[in-house]
Amino acid sequence: MALLHEARGEFDLAISEYRKEQETAPFNHKPDFNLGLLYMKFKRIDEAIKEFESCIKKNEAFAGGYVFLSKAYMDSSKSLYEAEKLARRGLSLKADTQTMILGHFVLADILNRQGKSSEAQNHVNQAKELQKKL
Repeated sequence: MALLHEARGEFDLAISEYRKEQETAPFNHKPDFNLGLLYMKFKRIDEAIKEFESCIKKNEAFAGGYVFLSKAYMDSSKSLYEAEKLARRGLSLKADTQTMILGHFVLADILNRQGKSSEAQNHVNQAKELQKKL
């Protein structure tokens, strides 16, 4: 139901449904992840961070949680060092191609902000190579 409400633009109802799903399936990481994505859309970064952190606690092998938490950290001006660690962790896990592409672009952005332009360009190149496979 949450995804349906979200697709219809009924974001308050979507949030409510994700919350219900979190209660009925407390060990499922997907509602936390989806809620984090929804909060990111509305620039509610602190709430997104909380949901992505919860997602990772529930499933430490879910690469998307790390990649999006890294992006949220970067967007909130939290520690770039921590954002880098999270992005690298996400990239080290098995993930779908789109998550890997985003992970490389996020890491490239972080590295550029740290003045590591050469390493950043390597990640941009890796992302572009993966895009060719789509």
